[in-house]
Amino acid sequence: MSHLQLGLGVALFRKFGSRNLLNLLFQLGYCILYSEVIKYQNGIMHASPPIFVDIWQVQIVNNSGVE
Repeated sequence: MSHLQLGLGVALFRKFGSRNLLNLLFQLGYCILYSEVIKYQNGIMHASPPIFVDIWQVQIVNNSGVE
């Protein structure tokens, strides 16, 4: 399974939600199986969210001149 097949499968599922479409494209070699897309989506839902840092706050603190 390549990243391209995974990405295409997830994108098509989000756009159309069709199990038959994904399985047909899998048989033609273009994307992954519907069941694999569902496993991937369930894995993302259970993963911890990424931590984002507010860049603006970091720059203000770093430019304050306080050491």
